[in-house]
Amino acid sequence: MFQSLIIFLLQCDSNPDLIISENQCIDLNCQENINNFLIKITARMQPYDNQNFEEISDTENYLGVHFNATNEYDSEYDILESPNGPGNWVSLYFPHDDWGHPLGDKFTKDVKSNVFLDMNNKVAEWTFIVESNIYGTVDLSFQTIDEYCYDCIKSIQLFSEDGDYFTADMNMDNISISRFLQQNQLLSFNLIIEFN
Repeated sequence: MFQSLIIFLLQCDSNPDLIISENQCIDLNCQENINNFLIKITARMQPYDNQNFEEISDTENYLGVHFNATNEYDSEYDILESPNGPGNWVSLYFPHDDWGHPLGDKFTKDVKSNVFLDMNNKVAEWTFIVESNIYGTVDLSFQTIDEYCYDCIKSIQLFSEDGDYFTADMNMDNISISRFLQQNQLLSFNLIIEFN
């Protein structure tokens, strides 16, 4: 399996003396936050691939890890997807029927526990789905919101349900994907981040 080494800069505090060699923090706050991160995923679509229609988008989708989060539902970190409005729409969400939330199983934000606390399993995995009530080409882009730990990500792999395989380059912000989406089709993706 092809893997890319991803290197990012970490900024724990404004005080650079809190980071020592080997990417270790000596400050307790830094230690708790060193491996937290948040990535935004945006889905944009030109309805019917026709420029005469206004572009539609779903721009508030987040995945990440946090020191205080769990892999179950956390009201502080995991947020339900809002219902689709009238007219044309595209929706990106993280499905979690396993959480048994009384208001639904589609989430716009999925934050997992800090994988660095488990020395045996250094992999975080998210499944997300894109759907729309119309057809057209959907464009997905990724944007880093919170800091990454320095040299902590070993590889990023993205699989789609049709078997296509994508690998990130040196910057998560450079990942962009385009896929044709049929009306009411559920297009599933699996994102796997492996850590050093």
